[in-house]
Amino acid sequence: MVFTVAQLDDTTVESAGALVAREHAAAHRLLGGLPESFADAAVCTSALQQLRDSGHSGIVVVEDGRLRAVIAGTMDAGRVLGGYLRLPADGFAVDPDLEDATPVLALLYGEFVREFVGAGVLRHYLEHVALPPLHEVLTNLGFRRGNVYAVRPAAPRPRPTHVQVRAAGLADFDTIARLTQVMNAHRAAPPIFGAPDGRSPDDLVKDHLALRERGARHLIASLDARDVGLLTIEATSPAPRLCPEAEPFIGPTATLPEARGRGVGHALVDVALDWAHSQGHRWVSVDFEPANSLSRPFWLGVGFRPTGYSVVRTI
Repeated sequence: MVFTVAQLDDTTVESAGALVAREHAAAHRLLGGLPESFADAAVCTSALQQLRDSGHSGIVVVEDGRLRAVIAGTMDAGRVLGGYLRLPADGFAVDPDLEDATPVLALLYGEFVREFVGAGVLRHYLEHVALPPLHEVLTNLGFRRGNVYAVRPAAPRPRPTHVQVRAAGLADFDTIARLTQVMNAHRAAPPIFGAPDGRSPDDLVKDHLALRERGARHLIASLDARDVGLLTIEATSPAPRLCPEAEPFIGPTATLPEARGRGVGHALVDVALDWAHSQGHRWVSVDFEPANSLSRPFWLGVGFRPTGYSVVRTI
């Protein structure tokens, strides 16, 4: 095998788009729930071009004239831990016909991140479709799984009886901020050890109002006349290749510790799925951390199935 590296540019972007489409079609056949549009080479080429136009750079690996892998990324400014390299799923694909993609990915990743590492950018976040061989290869390269993207069909659901769920109004945003703090505290605790979220309640109110202005819908659950749970339905997913396009995405969720195990989360999800179906949506997506011992079994238990992963490597 003789591999060569080339830039992702005007001469390679169409071949790279065709590769993304082939990988995506293979994942769609296996997983379902992925956006169908990314099985179209023209759509993938356009997505790669949009990344290039927005400042992403990229490279490809070629073997005997056949493009085998592509990666594109850019540096982002992290709010808590500082700058990091972001490698979105729109700009990453590996030939699904390869029996062992480790040599290709080792060359692709090593060559692409060389300059970023030299500049001190040592945290790298990469998104990819949930094809099993990719997870093994990325583990070989030192990545660990950070987030899971998962999807399930929207469907009419029975209305909960012992848990009351309502759509939040403007008067509820202090409650939304308080429940978001519960979520943030849980994510910073063992075994997740997420970065502490230093936003004040006022900052959280502003952030959730901004979500509302972008089309988000907040649901609040109450037990015994006390507000104990939150679920946010956002208009679109932050990972467009990994979740169905123009379909709802479940964002911040929380249940007070003393109310857990009483059906609060199930009631919120039932109402969200019922609402999505009533609005003509086919799918609802979510992301969660696999280290979260509450979230992972919950989302899998209510029927969400992984379609993609965000993995991270810190050098």
